[in-house]
Amino acid sequence: MLDNHTEADDESDFARNRSTGLPGDFRAVAHFLSEQELEDILSSSSTPMESRMRAWGEALARMAECQESQHHQVDDRSPALVGTLQAIQAWHEKQARQKAQAEAFAAFIKAEKQRKRRAAKKVLPPDPLEAIEKEFRERLDSLNRVVFSKLRHKRLEQIRGRELHYALIWKAQQLARLKYGAKASADRVAEEAKPLLGDPTFNRHKARTALQVIGRLEDAGHPWRCFKAVSASSAPTA
Repeated sequence: MLDNHTEADDESDFARNRSTGLPGDFRAVAHFLSEQELEDILSSSSTPMESRMRAWGEALARMAECQESQHHQVDDRSPALVGTLQAIQAWHEKQARQKAQAEAFAAFIKAEKQRKRRAAKKVLPPDPLEAIEKEFRERLDSLNRVVFSKLRHKRLEQIRGRELHYALIWKAQQLARLKYGAKASADRVAEEAKPLLGDPTFNRHKARTALQVIGRLEDAGHPWRCFKAVSASSAPTA
């Protein structure tokens, strides 16, 4: 049975509660703690808060059982006991909420990473047709700039027409390789070149001759860079 509670005891209880971080009447609950549990609770620097709260809650439960069964004569402090139990329950609820929030945040981060990976996989590669057209336009622009700036003589239009002719055949070769593979025949190149040149009589013999010229221009390092293949794997063959 607890001895009479004095003002000094209240101040001591308050100091202990503040130092241990545990809610409730320390003096009343301490009667239901073993010596080891009491020592662990008071050793706040070495005992985790969760362990101290668990031991404290068990002592409160034993205290409540004793009050109900009247096996022990203790001070009747039901309002204080109820408040302490509520504080313990609130602490556990807070821990549960924090754990749930942490799990929800981790799940959100995982889902966001998966979404970004799926989005990255959905990025389509460049359209080969667009790549060929872009390469053709860039090289044709380069051709026109060089012709007009460096080859000012009476055969200017003739030279420009000849180079444009071979540039269109180069484009036809790239389209044929795209459709039929890297070893597209001269017949395939001629089929692609007819609509580009506007010449229905363009045949495989003309295509083969033009491809040989294009190959020689590339081997010589053509200054206008008009006949270089889009990629090394699609270099034109003679």
